[in-house]
Amino acid sequence: AEESFHFLPKVEARQFVQRQWEFIPVILAKGEIHRKIQDDEILPFLDDECSGKGGFGTVYKVKLCPPCQSLVLEEVENVSLAHSSASFNWLLRKKDILIARKELEPGEDGANERAILEMLNKLKHPNIVEFLGSYSQHNFHNLLFPYISMDLRRLLLEKPSLDSDTIYTSIYGLADALR
Repeated sequence: AEESFHFLPKVEARQFVQRQWEFIPVILAKGEIHRKIQDDEILPFLDDECSGKGGFGTVYKVKLCPPCQSLVLEEVENVSLAHSSASFNWLLRKKDILIARKELEPGEDGANERAILEMLNKLKHPNIVEFLGSYSQHNFHNLLFPYISMDLRRLLLEKPSLDSDTIYTSIYGLADALR
């Protein structure tokens, strides 16, 4: 992409290409059908940290640039936004915008998973993690979810013996969600 700016000095061309996302950012939107992002486009990730490897891929904890996403909306407390510009409301946020990104193994296109997740998303059940969307870039397919700081493996390791009420409540919740 730097070669496209041959009329600029190399340093300025490199700096422009590195910071272009600030001017023409990729906006990640909730409910978007699978999106193909060009290899030279920069995603609005401020941080992208591996959380672990699971079935069919690797999960990352991603911190998003707030004005470049509409995946996770949060209420801003005790502030009147009536006269402020919506594009600057992100400055008032107190918490980081975090999502989980599951990068599928090479060769997996995720079409089946996306179809199932989109169908489950319509249920809007509290026992089903919401599917935010998906995208492909550099021939890698990614699924996006709200970030949850606890995972099942860690829960089971921290509480190796769950009481029967917890087990039955969990099984009921799962069965109710799939009903």
